[in-house]
Amino acid sequence: MDELKEREGQARESTVTIFGHHVNRAWVMLVGCGFFSMATVAVVFSPIGLFYVAVCDDMGFARSDISLWQQVHFLVAIPCMPLATKALERFGARTMMTLCIVGCAAAAALMGTYQEPWQWCLSGALYGSVGVLGTMQLAGPIVVGNWFGRRTGVAMGVYGVIGAVAAVVAPPLFSEIITAFGWRIAYGVQGVVILVLGLWFTAFVVRLRPADIGALPYGVSAAEARQADETVAAPGSPKAARVPWAAIRSVPFFALFVFAGISSLIGSGFDAHLAGHGVEKGLSPLFSSLMVSALFLGSGADKLIMGWLNDKIGVNRTVFIEYALVIIGMLGLVFASAPAGLLVFAFLFGVQDSFISVSLPLLVRKFFGVERMGQVLGWVSIGSGIFGSFGSRLVGYSYDVSGSYDPAFLIGVGLCAVGIGCIAAANLSARRRSGDAPR
Repeated sequence: MDELKEREGQARESTVTIFGHHVNRAWVMLVGCGFFSMATVAVVFSPIGLFYVAVCDDMGFARSDISLWQQVHFLVAIPCMPLATKALERFGARTMMTLCIVGCAAAAALMGTYQEPWQWCLSGALYGSVGVLGTMQLAGPIVVGNWFGRRTGVAMGVYGVIGAVAAVVAPPLFSEIITAFGWRIAYGVQGVVILVLGLWFTAFVVRLRPADIGALPYGVSAAEARQADETVAAPGSPKAARVPWAAIRSVPFFALFVFAGISSLIGSGFDAHLAGHGVEKGLSPLFSSLMVSALFLGSGADKLIMGWLNDKIGVNRTVFIEYALVIIGMLGLVFASAPAGLLVFAFLFGVQDSFISVSLPLLVRKFFGVERMGQVLGWVSIGSGIFGSFGSRLVGYSYDVSGSYDPAFLIGVGLCAVGIGCIAAANLSARRRSGDAPR
């Protein structure tokens, strides 16, 4: 009888009533994490190239100078990434994620007041410290991973799609705001939008794991949860297994470290300059912003489809498919000239945006297990900070030197080949350890 009451209580805690319908809380957390991603990633970074063009044209800065703040962001983030999951656990998801929202909003709004390129680095430091410690990149995958015991790939894909919605809408929206009111006002609007999208969830709704409110992960029974609790702690919990030195010095760890770095370098470098690439091709700023929207539309479609495909054929095979699409997209952006063709290739190139937000957490989960996912993800993500810190500045430097972004895109194709090699090496190492490579 007591066990029956316990199961009934957990079932009640696992659902919430919305407009008269009982909805599993896991889906509420998923949607909220998507809005958090909208606020801290999509709204911040998807229109960044439009701001670069507007600020440089108005202030006479070089694009490599204005993009320096992204390098500062990544460099400051490097020591913060391993601490992010610990801070999330020690101070709570609400505190750290709310700190992230407020810090990102302040960083955006302050950019509208700057006069010299170095001042943008102050906001970069805010994004890298307060933003990363507030787990702007890690909180969503960790919370979603904790709340979904089944269909994790689909959940990660839906999470990515929600964030991509803002990334599709933001570029043309901010293009119009910049044109109508100027880039300084647009930065202030960006700060307000960050607060509106994220604060409702981080301040009032989010819970790090179902056990915090006596609920169960989606698709997990009370008996399964009890058995799991007896053998291994949930990701990010105080009881979670520490990452052993053998795991950190393993081939899969180094392979994912480089994979994360290359993915971040490509994303931070080319996403920020895609609008400038469109202008270089002779397109209008508004149409160039549509290329950025096409990029993130491709990102959203990929996250949904590939999230489902991850559950069907495994994350490793899915990543290889994604790399093929990204390479086609990058080559198309170099050699195509028709506006419609550039939109299509921007769409395909957008597939790379899911490497960090969807593929990397699933790869870590696959190679190191769910119990170590949060901690390993924090350490692996240092690679994204080291490599990504050079991305935007190097691509901007390519334009300053050659007057074209084409050389940088061709180098990006080579980096994709290196990324493929990293996943292949991780698979080979796993096969040698277990006799059967993980899917």
